[in-house]
Amino acid sequence: MKAKQHFRHIAIAADQLLNTVLGGHADETLSSRIWRKNQTAEPKRRWKAALFIVDKVLFRWQHDHCLNSYRMELTRGHFPPDMKQEG
Repeated sequence: MKAKQHFRHIAIAADQLLNTVLGGHADETLSSRIWRKNQTAEPKRRWKAALFIVDKVLFRWQHDHCLNSYRMELTRGHFPPDMKQEG
C-alpha cells in the first residue's frame, strides 16, 4: 500500500472514531453523518452549523465535502476492491 493511501485510511479511521465518540455509528464518517442529519425536514441548528464549518471552513477547497462523504458511504467507497459487491 502506498503511503498516501495508507494516510487516507488512517484519516478515515480517525474520522469514524470521532463520529463514534460523538454518538454516531461506528462505520460512518462524521462528515457523512453531518450531511445525513441535514436532510431531515427540520434539521437541528447544530447540524446546520456543523455543515457550514466542515464544508466552508475546514474543507473549503473541496466542493460539497459532506455530500461526497455521504455518497462514499452509500457506495461503500472505503471498502477494499475485493469486498465491493456489484449490482
